[in-house]
Amino acid sequence: MTRPTETIGSMPCGSADRVLAAVPAILWWADRRGRLRLINPKRHHPVGADEGRPVSWRSFVHPADQPLVMEKWADAASGSGSFEAELRVKGADGTYKRCLASAQPPDEVDVRVSLVGVCVVVDGVMSKRDDAERNSQALTVLLDRRTHERDMAWANSCDLLVVIDSHGVLCEVSPAWADILGHDPATVVGRPFLEFIHPDDLDWMKSSSEDAVRGEGPINLEIRYLHKDGTPRWISWHTTFSNGHAHASGRDVTAERRRTEALLIAEEKLRQVQKVEAIGQLAGGIAHDFNNMLSVVIGSLDLMTRRNIDPDPQCRRYAEAAIDAARRASALSQRLLAFVRQEPLRVEPVDLTALVVGLRDLIRHSVGEGVRLDEELAEGLWTVDADPHQIENVVLNLAVNARDAMPDGGILRVVTRNLIVQTGVTIPAELPGGSYVVLSVSDTGIGMEADVMSRAFDAFYTTKAVGEGTGLGLSQVYGTVTGAGGHVRIESEPGRGTAVVAYLPRSKGDDTGPLITALIGETQ
Repeated sequence: MTRPTETIGSMPCGSADRVLAAVPAILWWADRRGRLRLINPKRHHPVGADEGRPVSWRSFVHPADQPLVMEKWADAASGSGSFEAELRVKGADGTYKRCLASAQPPDEVDVRVSLVGVCVVVDGVMSKRDDAERNSQALTVLLDRRTHERDMAWANSCDLLVVIDSHGVLCEVSPAWADILGHDPATVVGRPFLEFIHPDDLDWMKSSSEDAVRGEGPINLEIRYLHKDGTPRWISWHTTFSNGHAHASGRDVTAERRRTEALLIAEEKLRQVQKVEAIGQLAGGIAHDFNNMLSVVIGSLDLMTRRNIDPDPQCRRYAEAAIDAARRASALSQRLLAFVRQEPLRVEPVDLTALVVGLRDLIRHSVGEGVRLDEELAEGLWTVDADPHQIENVVLNLAVNARDAMPDGGILRVVTRNLIVQTGVTIPAELPGGSYVVLSVSDTGIGMEADVMSRAFDAFYTTKAVGEGTGLGLSQVYGTVTGAGGHVRIESEPGRGTAVVAYLPRSKGDDTGPLITALIGETQ
């Protein structure tokens, strides 16, 4: 037969005291009037409490905890249930300790006892819990702040920010996509990023992407993307890879690329200008010497005809023809000097119709019998302020170029007409409103490709073989027309001939009526 477990009350007095002293808690009982009595050793007592002397909860419970404690106390003392509360108790050293209090009514009815309970000091445990809670709250606040900062940076970035999965599909796209490429980000997510690459860069981008994923290629690159309107945009990308995803930021460098290209073009033009200037200085010196030698030739021929050393009329005609050719050669050298600015221009009102008529025989002789000359020269044409020798050079250069474009023969058509361009309407581009005289020289030859046409006015640019052309003809035409304040353009298609159209401003001193022989948009 087992012996029943002894209660503290059945233990000898000394043993009971030792047991109570070993309990790391405050053991207490309260009377009917709600006064607290402490029964375990005094070292556990709150401040102000003593064995055998009733004390109120209010004397050692933290003021902030008293309302809740007293409410629960009243419920338990009335027989509604047990008393359980978390409260701070003031210890003998004057500091508050966090405690868990629990109490029950006694098993036996006792007029002196209302509740019997215990308070366990859990200050250290609760402090750790509180520290963990505070740390967790601080981390939550920090995470929220960082998330907010990231969202704000994502939303306000002027650059493209994207996340791409391992299959090349756009997972996230920043709002800048709409500003830079014109697409609503909501319509972009879920689509392959290669879908937006310029077709000409697609193969290169695929290869670069594969190398970058393997860690073999660059992760910084510039490539063309397509705007929603179809125009290309240069985007400079910086990409990193993490967890099978690519995180990339892209900056629109289209304007920088255009400025760089414009700078390169300007540098190339400067080199061409310097080249032309060097050639001009050389040509100017040669022209001067050549002109001096022609003066001797002309003088000698003139003396021969005056002295009539040979009565043969045919010989005289030969001498006169030689004099005429020498004078023409001298005039050409004078034009060359004017072109390279070695001699001043002789600007005067020029009638283009009369000028073309005067060059008719020379043009026919220059283009040969296989080319038919067709003229449409307007009467009553306005005059233009220009050097007549330079304009003659323009017509002859265009005629010779047209002849070279028709190796099997064809039609050379020269047209002059008046033109009024309304203010605010520019046809062609860069031509402001006003009155112009149009000179058009066209052929039925082989025509020009687009890349050739774009460079036709460049100095020394020619498609002819070495020794067959200098590449200065059209550049001289361009320089003469623009120098007179006009504009020149080329209209051409491969296999359908070429037309070079010069627009020269009407002379300021021309007071003839506003005769119009052509309207804007009319093609002839």
